Amino acid sequence: DFSISTADAYESLRLTKRDASSKLQHFAWGNPCVRSRLGELVNDLETATGRHSTSIQENKRLLLERGATSSMMTGSGAAVYGVFQSDEAARRASDSLNRDGIRAVTTSTIAGETYRNNVLSSDA
Repeated sequence: DFSISTADAYESLRLTKRDASSKLQHFAWGNPCVRSRLGELVNDLETATGRHSTSIQENKRLLLERGATSSMMTGSGAAVYGVFQSDEAARRASDSLNRDGIRAVTTSTIAGETYRNNVLSSDA
């Protein structure tokens, strides 16, 4: 387990100019070559996690060993996630991690329209 305050993460962060094409927000999921480039995803704050880096890297390694195409730290370090080729592969990895005493949940993304229609409309 690890926790990192956002202030500590940003205090340790060294920003550099990087080609914007490697940033997550510039990936177009409809593009067929995107999935082959998942290994290029970068979270700049991951380098600023200091003493927690070993735990983060270990959790990323565990996800990759269980079939993730890519794995990275979220935001300023609340969690580590893996991207899998199928829901079934993600469930198998989650089940395996849970059996080993590591809390893992399986989630999936939804389209913006689905979110607006199903989630936001139920909040009204």
